[in-house]
Amino acid sequence: MIKRYFSAFAQLLVVGSLTNGCARGVNPSNSSAPSPSAVRPTNSDDLRAFIIKGSQPGGKLDFFTPIKGHEYDGAQIKPGVYSTLGHIALYKWGRAVNELGVKNVEEAYSIISELRNQAVGQRDKDYIKEGFNKE
Repeated sequence: MIKRYFSAFAQLLVVGSLTNGCARGVNPSNSSAPSPSAVRPTNSDDLRAFIIKGSQPGGKLDFFTPIKGHEYDGAQIKPGVYSTLGHIALYKWGRAVNELGVKNVEEAYSIISELRNQAVGQRDKDYIKEGFNKE
């Protein structure tokens, strides 16, 4: 059930990113920013440290600080389908760590657990897994 909803959500993210980029006159192919594969570490320990550092407040993987205090606010993913901003942030984080080269979802759970200093709940695991698998 979550899979179907987040597939539509992922499409909205891509369309929204493309629309925003075009509206500002940004051409992604001519962007001066390095690609994610150009800046990611190759060693798994370095990758883990890179993700933890990037997930700190203000980092490239920090999807949580901008919604601080609004984690339980709802957002419409598609007509009639809603999710909390906190769960959407977990979905985005899972997708981002996959694109950086994390090998499996269990490793992603381990990283977020270390980041939060607590075990990850089943519902949070579901959202991270959906993002990780790009569903």
